[in-house]
Amino acid sequence: MALIASLPILIVIVLMIAFNKPAKIALPIGWVAALLIALFYWRQNANTTFAWALDGFLEAIGTMVIILGAILIMNTLKHSGAVTAIQRVFNNVNPDRRVQAILVGFVFGAFIEGAAGFG
Repeated sequence: MALIASLPILIVIVLMIAFNKPAKIALPIGWVAALLIALFYWRQNANTTFAWALDGFLEAIGTMVIILGAILIMNTLKHSGAVTAIQRVFNNVNPDRRVQAILVGFVFGAFIEGAAGFG
């Protein structure tokens, strides 16, 4: 039963890794596989299955809007020259690249996360 339940995820992984398909092709195929498994293997009610599929789609749109906001902020910082200024600050804090990577991971990542809407 666990293998059947994980089949949509496995389909996506195989399509993306073995067949080198892009996510925009592999993910809808996995989504349809999940719908078909729910309808025919698990014998779920069609109205309920499609309602939850629509709910998942709408939730994904909300997440994509937040990611788009993060990309927009990053591009704005890059084109305004703020990224260069931030790099100078990191170079002045410590010249060691490992320390800079840790600072970027915690400080700059938290800034982008907060600015993108995850608070």
